[in-house]
Amino acid sequence: MVTGESATLGAVELRGLVDTPVDVVEPVLAAHGIFVGAPFDSREVFTAVRELYETGYFASVSRNLRAGISPDQIDLIILFEEKRGE
Repeated sequence: MVTGESATLGAVELRGLVDTPVDVVEPVLAAHGIFVGAPFDSREVFTAVRELYETGYFASVSRNLRAGISPDQIDLIILFEEKRGE
């Protein structure tokens, strides 16, 4: 089983966005060291997801983790639900 102590991020994927506000999302992820090849830290992922939600751009933000190509990698999928009617 992949653990936070030994895994690196093999892929970071954003899902659910029609118009991704990259200038909002990428700096938050980078501030928490979330990028391909970085060591996985579940606390940082949780904090980044919370910060993204707190921007007010999204109705919800969540994350999903799955095993990567190699045993010491995981893939991170961040799921966004856009606000409606704005």
